[in-house]
Amino acid sequence: MKQVFVLVMIGIIGGNILTNSAEYSKEHPLVYTAEAQVIEPRTILIEIIPEEKTIEEKIKEAFPEDEITALRIAQCESGLNPLAHNNRNKNGSTDGGLYQINSVHDKRLNELGLDKYDIEDNIAFARRLYEENGWKPWVCHKKI
Repeated sequence: MKQVFVLVMIGIIGGNILTNSAEYSKEHPLVYTAEAQVIEPRTILIEIIPEEKTIEEKIKEAFPEDEITALRIAQCESGLNPLAHNNRNKNGSTDGGLYQINSVHDKRLNELGLDKYDIEDNIAFARRLYEENGWKPWVCHKKI
């Protein structure tokens, strides 16, 4: 997981934050007091913000050898909606999640502790199906 660090460089004199914009540079940051005396700036770590990967990034990571097809199939199957649900199959089965995992796989999903409506779980199970059968389990493989 990527992390973004938020840093602030400050100099405080009498409650005021002072910086010298005319001579400020990343290599030599300076903070001046009201009397023009140079003081060292302080770097304070405010917060670590985890940067969440997008659905597209997660798919590309799971299918590096065929990321374009993997993206197109997920887009075709669910519109990249991890909560998509289809209950209109002629055989009475249902499909759910990002890759529209069919209910015939529900027992196996449960045994693996996976939730088809969880993005990571759905992608992981889609990867398993892909390794076993290629793109054949998805109707969209014929459409793209």
